[in-house]
Amino acid sequence: MDAAPIEPILRFQVTAIKYTINTPQDKRRIKANSSQDEQDKLFPPEAVSQAAERGIYLYEKYGGTQKFRIPQLLASASPISIRDIYEILDYFENNEFNTRERGWGYENEPSIDWIRWLMMGSDYGWTWARIVKRIRTAKIETPK
Repeated sequence: MDAAPIEPILRFQVTAIKYTINTPQDKRRIKANSSQDEQDKLFPPEAVSQAAERGIYLYEKYGGTQKFRIPQLLASASPISIRDIYEILDYFENNEFNTRERGWGYENEPSIDWIRWLMMGSDYGWTWARIVKRIRTAKIETPK
């Protein structure tokens, strides 16, 4: 019997991806222009937006009043920058989540970790951010 994949199967709608093969001169120019990351914007997938929206709802329901920029962008399905994608990755890579803790997955008594995890898009957000990073850092080889 084949083992089921550990990572959930996700379907993402890609709205636009721009591929360019940069020459060494282009790479220096892009590196010098730090606003390049701000020009590239991506729309979060629907599952990411829904998770962030649910997290914000729970956060506000249980007394949270602060507005967080990235969760707000994700929940509203607004375009986000590549720099924001890397912040999402940093969040997931630098935090440990105990899915067995009391309140994980329960809307009536949610744990703060579960709410924060939802606000960043849950597993969908983490997977999406990793995919975007892989695409951005992939080497494109041209046939000789």
